[in-house]
Amino acid sequence: MKRHRPLFSHMGNGSYVEVQQDSEHHFETTFVECTEGHHRPQCHGIDTVLYSSECVTLYEWRSAFVRLPGSDVDFIPAKIKVVSQRRTLFTYLLIYFPRHIQNLLDLT
Repeated sequence: MKRHRPLFSHMGNGSYVEVQQDSEHHFETTFVECTEGHHRPQCHGIDTVLYSSECVTLYEWRSAFVRLPGSDVDFIPAKIKVVSQRRTLFTYLLIYFPRHIQNLLDLT
């Protein structure tokens, strides 16, 4: 798991903000995210003959002190979007078993 101290993030209204990271206040989060930098890459260790898989990064809203980047105003409390966890989505691949599917259809 990574320990992460983001310098920038997004608020709920979409604003890009600077996150306070100093001796007075700091924000830190621990998470696991999908690798390779791709949107929904395949997960490792999944039987690719039977299943299709996607790694999906999930986010949550956490409290932090923020301000607009480059401004000299005080930091204010707000909710920011941070990575919370990753999930694997599975899809069963029926296309590899047309004879089995036909047998199931014949039973009805």
